[in-house]
Order: sequence, then C-alpha cells, then structure tokens
Amino acid sequence: LKGPSVTVQTGCSTSLVATVLGYQALLSYQCDLVLAGGVSVSVPQEGYLHQPGGIFSPDGHCRAFDARAQGTVLGSGAGVVVLKRLEEALADGDSIYAVIRGAGLSSDGRSSSANVPRVEGQVAAMRACYEAARIDPSTLQYIEAHGTATPAGDATELQSIGRVFGGKRRGIQLASVKALIGHVGWAAGAASVIKLCKALEHRCFPPQAHFTRPGAGLRALGADFEVSPRELAWPDNGVHPRRACTNGFGFGGTNASLVMRAI
Repeated sequence: LKGPSVTVQTGCSTSLVATVLGYQALLSYQCDLVLAGGVSVSVPQEGYLHQPGGIFSPDGHCRAFDARAQGTVLGSGAGVVVLKRLEEALADGDSIYAVIRGAGLSSDGRSSSANVPRVEGQVAAMRACYEAARIDPSTLQYIEAHGTATPAGDATELQSIGRVFGGKRRGIQLASVKALIGHVGWAAGAASVIKLCKALEHRCFPPQAHFTRPGAGLRALGADFEVSPRELAWPDNGVHPRRACTNGFGFGGTNASLVMRAI
C-alpha cells in the first residue's frame, strides 16, 4: 500500500468523508485502490443517563423520523469499503456491489455551537453531490439518511432533504441504519454505504426498525417521502439504473453526501 494514507476526523461524518476523499483520490489517479472506513469502539460499553431535551433516547431505541423519536443510541462498530475505478474493477473481474456517481462535501460555517446542524450546509453537500453526478435529483428513489432521531438532527435533515428533493417525485424512500445498530460514531458513514450497497444488490428498500408512525418533520414533507416498517421491492423503471443517496453530517458541521447506483 503506497498511496496516500490519511486520517480523517469530522465527528459523525468521518467515514463518509473518508469515502468521498478516497473516491476523489481515485478520480485524480493518486492511487488505484482505496480502503476507506472508520472505527468507533467503546470498552467497556456503558449505559447513559437520559436527560429530557438531551440527545440520548429515553427507551434505548433510535426511532429516526418516528413520532416517538426522542434521541439516539450509541453503539460500537467498524466498517471499511473497497473502492476502485469501475473500468478496472470490471477488467479484473471484481465483485461490484454499487457504483459511486457523485460526491459532495460542505461545512456549516458559522453556527451557534458545534453540535447544532444547519440546513444550508446540508443542502450544499447534497446539491454538490447530484450536480457532480450530472443527474436529475428526481431520479433518486432512496435516501439512506443520517437519521440520528434527535429532535434537532432529524428536523434539520428532513428540511434539507425536502429543499433538495421535495416536489421532484412522490414516494422517495427514507431509512437510517442507526435505527438498527445505533450511532456508531466514526463508523456511521461506512455502515450507511454498506447498507446502501446491499439494498442495491438485493433490489429492496430496507425496512426502518422501530418505526410506527411519521413524526411532524416527516409529515410536513407530504407524499414526496415515505418511511416503511416493512421491506419493499425496489422496482426497475426501465429508464435508468436504481439510484440512491446517502448522507453523513458531522459534529462541528462537516457534511458529506454520495450518490450511488446499481451496477
């Protein structure tokens, strides 16, 4: 391994930012293969004291976009993805699970505090992503969201998604891997990419764990977006490959977004 070796620390968006940087390194021929990911392991794994209005769930469940969402749950995890230029992966006979079409990075800039997300910064990352991919955002069918289930986090992300993708088409599916495994910190972005790759491979919209009914932020988006507690088939539309987006928003305001498609 003789290419650039880079340590990234952008809080919760760390491993998605690392994936974006690796993708850009491939496009600029700084290297021919990338290992991008993150690790967040707490030893010993400890509980927490729930405080009303805080960021942690009162019942130990991460209920992203649900009416009962009151906070996130911390977890431990590690995730790594392997990236290559598509033509070389095809020539080498590699197993290919998805193709990155475009990436976007942004910063929230001035904010009232390090952990207050901003709509403008998130919108900038998502718009940069699909503009780099040179696709119409109306063609995306699924968003693997950051989805922390915190009041400020979900509200801001849903406003951002609505501003970028709202009114484009009906029934865009939303989900977040954090509902399944908790918030695994620096590994969260890699977990989202891996989940999205498997959804594309198996042609399904994954079910959202602990989801019972939409929260106010999701209801405000209307029929443009849906969250399903059940697995749904991901249909081919016969026009373009299945396309999706994943988001990672960092403590301190570094935002990342990727557009991916089925192979």
